[in-house]
Amino acid sequence: MAKKVLSTYKRLAQDPARKKRMGEEYQKLLLAELISALIEEDHISVRKLAKVAKLSPSIVQDIRSGKKDHLTLESLANIISILRYSIVGEKAQGNCRSLRKL
Repeated sequence: MAKKVLSTYKRLAQDPARKKRMGEEYQKLLLAELISALIEEDHISVRKLAKVAKLSPSIVQDIRSGKKDHLTLESLANIISILRYSIVGEKAQGNCRSLRKL
């Protein structure tokens, strides 16, 4: 029987440390994509959003591009609110960090 060929993701994810890093990077990508989509939907510029949110345009641009590593919940909630959305928490399924590991 032929050996099953793993996808690049599955092959790399076999290393637990690398899998963790990939998950963290994926979360940043999701946030960046969400903010970009909301900005485009509202037809609002980065500069205008930054001014209303009382943030620097470079911070908003870094969030939008996924370069912002440490974002406060207050800043995120403020941006989301200005874009007429809200943050909703729900119990996640699957691969979430356990409180026992913290």
